[in-house]
Amino acid sequence: MRLNAPDKKILQLAGEDISRNFSHNYTINELAANAHMSASLVKNGFQSMYNQPVHRYILQKKLAFALDKIEEDELTLAQIAKQCGYRHTTNFIAAFKKQYGYTPGRAKPRS
Repeated sequence: MRLNAPDKKILQLAGEDISRNFSHNYTINELAANAHMSASLVKNGFQSMYNQPVHRYILQKKLAFALDKIEEDELTLAQIAKQCGYRHTTNFIAAFKKQYGYTPGRAKPRS
């Protein structure tokens, strides 16, 4: 998909917004409304710019933040899960394991 410069800028801003507010569970329609674009342009344009769907991008941002927080070893997994926008720690653990291949508990520093 070829994007014009204004559309690229708008999608870049959407990506930056997601990066700052990754705990918010954005929908394509919400991003489209915020960007004043069609949902299909957001969906396809985001895929074109970031080489991944919006959902995957959001998930990567959440889990990268979680990994950093786990390695800092200052918060519980439940606190980290909540900061990432998960209502249930079990869902967070499952997503983390799927992304990284190991559980968050294995990422915690050992004393």
